[in-house]
Amino acid sequence: MKQILTLLITSLLFFSCSQTDQFKIDEDTKRSGFLGSYDQLTPGDEDEEEINSRYIAKNIDWKKYKKVKINPIEVWAGKESEIKEMDKEELKSLLSYIHAEMRKELVKSFQLTEQAGPDVLEISVAMTDGDSSNVALDTVSTILPIGLAISFVKKFATGTHMQVGEAHMEFEVKDSLSRERLAAGIDARAGTKALKGKFDKWNDVKEAFEFWSYKMRYELVERGAGKATEEDLEEMEDNKE
Repeated sequence: MKQILTLLITSLLFFSCSQTDQFKIDEDTKRSGFLGSYDQLTPGDEDEEEINSRYIAKNIDWKKYKKVKINPIEVWAGKESEIKEMDKEELKSLLSYIHAEMRKELVKSFQLTEQAGPDVLEISVAMTDGDSSNVALDTVSTILPIGLAISFVKKFATGTHMQVGEAHMEFEVKDSLSRERLAAGIDARAGTKALKGKFDKWNDVKEAFEFWSYKMRYELVERGAGKATEEDLEEMEDNKE
């Protein structure tokens, strides 16, 4: 019993480092219509932890893009989504938080602007589904060894833990003048059993979009757009090794 307890506590500490995990979704049923056309999208490489499906245009001079125009976050959720049941003010607050986090992340490498231009990328993002965590049960299953064990069994079977929140999103990056699609994608992430933010039922959704904001900036910078921070350069170097 002591060995089991030690193992579960160790697992808890390890997974507390990660706030969200990617999980696979049925793309045919989860396509919201936000992207319009989905024909260009191909599955991401699981070994490289890419998003579920994505498209990256070829032969693009990414280095010319130094500015970013971020459109307001949209909601394209199905009728059965919990988002449809959210209080309008609560939803507005959540979308404002996501938009602010995107701005905070992208401004590290780009000049933010509201105007189209030859050096401006236009980024559009939609939340296509999302569920809040059950704060009480999520906390119990995180702290108690038996609950944690059952939660990991569920994750192995379904891809997500018990009582955690999750978020689905679609995004598109265009040349702000020509309207050419430069990148697009679909992804879904769910909360881990990390302790951080357990008393905010929408924390897992927020954390998912914070991850996507970082991933988007990093992918653009790696292709030559914007400017790289010291952390970006170090991570690029590590990836090469």
